[in-house]
Amino acid sequence: MIKKMYLLTMILFQTIVYGQENLDDIIKLLNSGQNDNAINMLKSLGSDNEILFAIAYLEKKDFSNAKSYALKSFSKNSSIVVASYILAQIYEEQKDYLTAIKYWDNVYRNAKDKTVKMLAKKQCEVLKVLTK
Repeated sequence: MIKKMYLLTMILFQTIVYGQENLDDIIKLLNSGQNDNAINMLKSLGSDNEILFAIAYLEKKDFSNAKSYALKSFSKNSSIVVASYILAQIYEEQKDYLTAIKYWDNVYRNAKDKTVKMLAKKQCEVLKVLTK
């Protein structure tokens, strides 16, 4: 839950959607677990916001689609913290800890927020223990 809160906070500062009202509505849908409605709203707006699609699919535990959207965003700009954050969570969930470490490390290197940096550092440490 804490990870989700930080993720949605980072989105507010790092993504652009078609108007603040739409962004608020989409985030409300995501926070209330209405992920399919959020996806449908994004599609109806013609959104190309990979991050919001990735979050909605991640919340549905549709890791394939979440990973696809997050990788698109990451490939455009590897310093986008939210994309790395999502990918780290997906790979961690899939128990691919070495790949998760790679993305958590990227979060740590690029995050401006100290709390996010500390979370990423902690996750790297925990996963390194699990890979031994």
